[in-house]
Amino acid sequence: MKKCNLPPAPLGNKRGTKLKDASVRQEAYRQYCEHIASGMPKEAFFFDHPTHSVSWATMDRYIAESPTEFEPILMEKAKAARYKHWIGEGLQLMKGRYRNGSPVVWQTIMRNIFRSQGWDREQISETNRSHVQRLAESIRGNFISETETSDCPV
Repeated sequence: MKKCNLPPAPLGNKRGTKLKDASVRQEAYRQYCEHIASGMPKEAFFFDHPTHSVSWATMDRYIAESPTEFEPILMEKAKAARYKHWIGEGLQLMKGRYRNGSPVVWQTIMRNIFRSQGWDREQISETNRSHVQRLAESIRGNFISETETSDCPV
């Protein structure tokens, strides 16, 4: 069967909503928050129900479309728990509790899961680059002012 390119459904259209029952949506949200709190990335979430299944992208859409139905504080707590989990893993690694543990692997996980919180390599290198640029400009500025005020001919 050929799929037609149709315009998007009008705002408020609920025909495509998979989880029509509010109690099932709440259970999916509870499991989604629990998944996040366990330290997993949201992209690894999948809600499997006997009648319907939804992915993390569907849950994010439901949350965005109905913020009053899904308590935001529950997701904030889940995100804080996930961050705490991975910071704890890093502390354990730092204390040597993981035999042959790799700081690079932990750093990569942090960078991938917490990109929006500043663990992005490009973001870090951009910050460092601007710091180095300011330092270099400062040194150049001092050097130029010293040579201009020097009594000795250059």
